[in-house]
Amino acid sequence: MTTRESEFQNWFVESLAPLRNCGNAGFIFLLVAFPLLERYLRRKSSCPEGQTLTDAFFKNLQTLFPELSGRERPFWNCYRDGLLHHVTFPRAKLSKKTNTSTPLPEAAMSGHDPRPVYFSDATGAFYVNPVAFFDVVTNKILSDFATYETGDTAHCPLVSTLDPTGAAPGIVPTINFNLPPASPVSPSGREKNA
Repeated sequence: MTTRESEFQNWFVESLAPLRNCGNAGFIFLLVAFPLLERYLRRKSSCPEGQTLTDAFFKNLQTLFPELSGRERPFWNCYRDGLLHHVTFPRAKLSKKTNTSTPLPEAAMSGHDPRPVYFSDATGAFYVNPVAFFDVVTNKILSDFATYETGDTAHCPLVSTLDPTGAAPGIVPTINFNLPPASPVSPSGREKNA
């Protein structure tokens, strides 16, 4: 496992492990899973950041979650766009070009079904098991980390830990791709080199 894979495992998988059995943590799992999934699918589909999502992007989403077949775009609008823009499940998608709304299916989160995602014809609703969905996303990325890691490194490089041995337990280490390592802080709160 490379350093970047190990950091990914630590930051996005291991750090959430204590919340796996917390029934109230579903939103946290989805709020982490969707940006990870988008980065991976954009790279897998050669769909650069800032550009409209392509058919290839949605085909790769459908390959990862076959239960979505034919419903990839409404799913993405309900979950990714809804959660990351509004922290909720929207009922419609607004077109900026035409200033009109298109109704979306109902969306829900539930751990009662082990499937990561499915659409119920009976209720006309999407359901996502947040932990199962998160597991599919993170396992796929870890099994194809080269795809996740590549892409537009000038605009969206992966970050790394700059002070892995200098971080104290319970303190977030310095994480960035272009900052120098942080100066150690003494117990009094002053930099040691000051």
